[in-house]
Amino acid sequence: MLRLFFYAMISNSFSASAAEVNITASFKSDISQPGLNQFINTTPLGGFCIRHPNYCRNGVFGVGVNGISVNKHYVKESSDLKNNHYYYTIDGRNREVILTNLKTGVKTNVNFRINIFSVRTKGLKSPYAFVPSGGCSYLGGSAAGDESTLIWRVNPGIQDCYSRLRSYDELTNGGDVTIFELSFGYVLETPNPLLLPSGDYEGELIYTLGNGKDIDYHALAYNDDEVKIKFNVSVEHAFFYQFPNGSENVQLAPTNGWGAWINGGQVPDMLKKEVPFTLSTSSGFKVWMQCEHNVGSGCGLKNQASAETLPLDVKITIPGFISNQQPVRNLLLNTDTLGHTIDMPGRFVVDLHSKLNFSVNKPEVEKMVKAPGSNWKGGVTLIFDSEVE
Repeated sequence: MLRLFFYAMISNSFSASAAEVNITASFKSDISQPGLNQFINTTPLGGFCIRHPNYCRNGVFGVGVNGISVNKHYVKESSDLKNNHYYYTIDGRNREVILTNLKTGVKTNVNFRINIFSVRTKGLKSPYAFVPSGGCSYLGGSAAGDESTLIWRVNPGIQDCYSRLRSYDELTNGGDVTIFELSFGYVLETPNPLLLPSGDYEGELIYTLGNGKDIDYHALAYNDDEVKIKFNVSVEHAFFYQFPNGSENVQLAPTNGWGAWINGGQVPDMLKKEVPFTLSTSSGFKVWMQCEHNVGSGCGLKNQASAETLPLDVKITIPGFISNQQPVRNLLLNTDTLGHTIDMPGRFVVDLHSKLNFSVNKPEVEKMVKAPGSNWKGGVTLIFDSEVE
């Protein structure tokens, strides 16, 4: 599982609805970088990453949304640590989030955990950052006037994190303190994107806010009762194939040429032609045909003189790939638009040598040779669809 470390930020403006955090990530495969198999965070920078960029390096990000303002009464002399001092209970457990592909309904799971907690306060003047006890450890902080910022690391699990007010901390509004700009860092464990079909995946996770809830300030009043985290993850696969020049014109012939027929009248067992191509892909796909002349579920060749049509077999071989639990080796193609589903490789395949085999079998060859000098033609369009549902 890939681990992504981000920060999220909730601003101090009031909102009639639940505070929301939008987290986005994307994967776009690149043939020039086949080893790239990780989601990239695409969440715009915001929050205290803007205010304190020194805490947001090496892939750490912050986002800001309309959010939380909480009122609490602080008393330096109080023995009630939970209700009158810096005291927060934070749900730092792993949570599973189901993401759903908006087009296909395919689902995947990610794991999310809050591992950093931060707030700003107004109404308390302190010359030093607060160092926590309990289930948190100090990461950073700042103070200016009667505003201060704390940034604490959160251990896994439901944690009580606290710091007692000190004698030199000055309460500037009789002990009434506003706590705003809830921020949190998190760990997001995502699946291998090479195992996911292309598309946009969405999901959400809700943390309740309030006394006795997932995020608990042990405060007097909250302006909201939940934080909604919305996830949008996009997957875009690469798919590329290349045929040699001249492959658009395929001439069928016996394996050893026409000599046996010309010299002795021996009917060839088969007329065939192999056409190589290279395939580069990070995804599965479907493949089917469209025919100039349809014969059954396949394509055909038409006698240009008599309009008689005979079946043409088109088979595909892609080493290492699977379709319907079988290797893709001489897989007979058809015109069914549902196509043959070629399973996702689970890795980035680049310039894989593959091939198409066009052939006419002996019973049809016997009919052909009964019309000496005849000319048989037919067009085949091969369709690769990498948008597999």
